[in-house]
Amino acid sequence: MIEAITNFDVRVLDFIRDHLRFSFGDAVFKFVTHLADPVIAPFWALLFVVIGAMVYYSRHKRGERLLNEGKFDFFRLGVTMGAALIIGLIICNFTLKPLIDRTRPYLIEFFTKTEPLPNLLMIGPESEKSFPSGHSVAVFEMALVVAWYCKKMKHGAWGILAYALALTIAFSRLYVGVHYPSDVVAGAIIGTICGILAIVIVNAIYKKIEAKNKVKV
Repeated sequence: MIEAITNFDVRVLDFIRDHLRFSFGDAVFKFVTHLADPVIAPFWALLFVVIGAMVYYSRHKRGERLLNEGKFDFFRLGVTMGAALIIGLIICNFTLKPLIDRTRPYLIEFFTKTEPLPNLLMIGPESEKSFPSGHSVAVFEMALVVAWYCKKMKHGAWGILAYALALTIAFSRLYVGVHYPSDVVAGAIIGTICGILAIVIVNAIYKKIEAKNKVKV
């Protein structure tokens, strides 16, 4: 079963390398693939938290309720996104990657003994193991949180854009040769689950705040 999956993965990577790469795509995907790096992904959550905190401060100065029904809550969005990233980090990087210990595609014997596969890797080598794709986990966590919250606030188009970006980044991991397709698919599934868990947890916390302060959040 594992061998069959790996053979399928290899054929897909072969096809991408031999038929889908072109100069403009090389430049775009080399850039896009880094948008969910471990040092970059938390920035997006932190950005929303900071914006939300500034909005809270502005409402406080005007004597308004901080948690205002119908108002877009950037702070809540950022906190939920951050919670999803932490859950994903624990499940993916601290648990599954070392447990499964899958070698990156540009290092396996199948590739290194086949011509002209030395051209598979397009960026610097990655330090962690291959399964699942941590970048895919992160982008699908964030996309789900954005889609859920923006739909709730009647801004559903932002959710579509978030998923479009998530799919682009996930595909870029195949394009630049650092992951197998099964890594990316598993990452998307795990990221979705982590996003749901984060929403449930943060919603429960906000419900407690609502009950304590008698406000709708």
